[in-house]
Amino acid sequence: MSDTPQLPKGFDVDKDPIPVTAKGEKLKDNDRLTAQLHLAHQTTGEDPSQVMVSFSHLIPVSGDEPYSRRADIKGEWTPLDTGWVTQPGHLVLRNITSTGKQVKADEDEKRKLQETILEIFVGATPKKSTKGHWKVLPGRFFVGDTCDASRVWVRAKKHTVKLRIHVIPGDRVGG
Repeated sequence: MSDTPQLPKGFDVDKDPIPVTAKGEKLKDNDRLTAQLHLAHQTTGEDPSQVMVSFSHLIPVSGDEPYSRRADIKGEWTPLDTGWVTQPGHLVLRNITSTGKQVKADEDEKRKLQETILEIFVGATPKKSTKGHWKVLPGRFFVGDTCDASRVWVRAKKHTVKLRIHVIPGDRVGG
């Protein structure tokens, strides 16, 4: 067996069905990433429109464990912490600023929480005035596959964002 894990010879992740393992059987030679999203939007007086999407993707075994941690993000652009993962492939960034509150917030605290937005920038070192490419509102999340995680930067637009970072090893999609 090679030191560099490979997908099965001739396997096309876009065309071939994902191999299913029997109950209790472990995957061999690959890891699997599976995601599901159910999104519903309802306009006043209308029925909701829904989008349900999912995928399952085999990724080469990297030897790295997924990395997960909580971080306090302030107003300066900071490179995304990907921990010990040597080849980050998949990112989940969750703005947990307003989650788990045990007391009822007053109007000032509610306004402050709604302003606690995470900004994400992808590119070379950003300047202080650089605007983010994406925003993550309190209680929401961002999911992405990365070509180069060293070019992902985060900052709080205002106040301090409590962020949950999940980095899953994998192939650099498109990289």
